[in-house]
Amino acid sequence: MNLDPQATPNSEKKSILKNPLVYSSIVLLVVAGYVSYVLLSRYESNRQYVERNTEKQAEQRREDDRRAVEQLGGSDLAIRSMYVAPAAIKRGESAQLCYDVANAKTVTLHLFSRGTSSTLVDAQGRPVPANTPPAAISR
Repeated sequence: MNLDPQATPNSEKKSILKNPLVYSSIVLLVVAGYVSYVLLSRYESNRQYVERNTEKQAEQRREDDRRAVEQLGGSDLAIRSMYVAPAAIKRGESAQLCYDVANAKTVTLHLFSRGTSSTLVDAQGRPVPANTPPAAISR
């Protein structure tokens, strides 16, 4: 204690360790660091979750698309079915040749049979000339 009457009461030098502002600042910095760590780790885990989920959805979409293509005939060119109605005809009678193809843009029929007369007709029953290009018919 200072007994000098001319000395001011605040002239004593306080230690920096006795200042509560230092301790509260340190506590605030630690809390801010912890909150930043929690937010950053949650952001990163959420980003990884979204990335995994997006990859799974894309894989599922590819698998669904592959199944749909297979159900519609696959990606290979193929004659899926072909039949004649009626199965037996006599000379002068007509028959229908029905066919189903997959993944073909055009279909050309080449009729090479001896002793057979072939005339192609359209949907209305009119004869189709031999040099007519194939056309798609929707019913």
